Amino acid sequence: MTSSPAGLRSVRSYVRRSGRMTPMRREQHAKLYPIYGLEPDATRPPDWKKIFPGLRLTVDIGFGNGESVLHYARAEAGAAVVGFEVYRPGLAICLREVAAAGLRNVRIVNGDATALLPAWFEPASLAAVRVFFPDPWPKQRHRKRRLVNAAWLQMMQELLVPGGYAHLATDDEGYALQAARLAGETEGLRVEHCAAAPPPGLERPRPQTRFEQRGLQAGQVAWDLLVRRE
Repeated sequence: MTSSPAGLRSVRSYVRRSGRMTPMRREQHAKLYPIYGLEPDATRPPDWKKIFPGLRLTVDIGFGNGESVLHYARAEAGAAVVGFEVYRPGLAICLREVAAAGLRNVRIVNGDATALLPAWFEPASLAAVRVFFPDPWPKQRHRKRRLVNAAWLQMMQELLVPGGYAHLATDDEGYALQAARLAGETEGLRVEHCAAAPPPGLERPRPQTRFEQRGLQAGQVAWDLLVRRE
């Protein structure tokens, strides 16, 4: 496995939200996580070829209630979706929907993707990495916490297959432009799209999450950044 790229920090890019785990959600999590979940152990990488034989690997980071996980798992039969999320109520909702849909090409991880990706995936093994509406950390003093930084983009250059892509969606224009600038400075990556509009030409369009819908109703604008590994 690849080692952690230099510069990946222990500073968290997210705040753990406890949320409300109803008894039903706790039951769903306890019942379904052993089936569709993976324990976040950085010392024991999963055997992806055994778990997903013949499928290309994609990753969704911070998937909330799982809209994007379900969307891509349903739409791309030849791809597996590995979703990372720390919000336990969202995990329970996603697990319920995955089970109801009978999806076999999904695994869910209750853990920090930044720490696990370099330990769990071989270089040039991921077809896509998607990050939709991560915490924008808009204040200048907090921007060091942004997930998509120079070190993270270097990790994408290492983990993505040639032609593979990383897709960031955010309602913070400054975040999108900063990430695009850093991607343009990363050898081996090419900024293919950065605009307040979905990127054209992707295999499947990005789904609209509840979070994004609320933002649009409040007058916010979603920016999409698509970065391709050369």
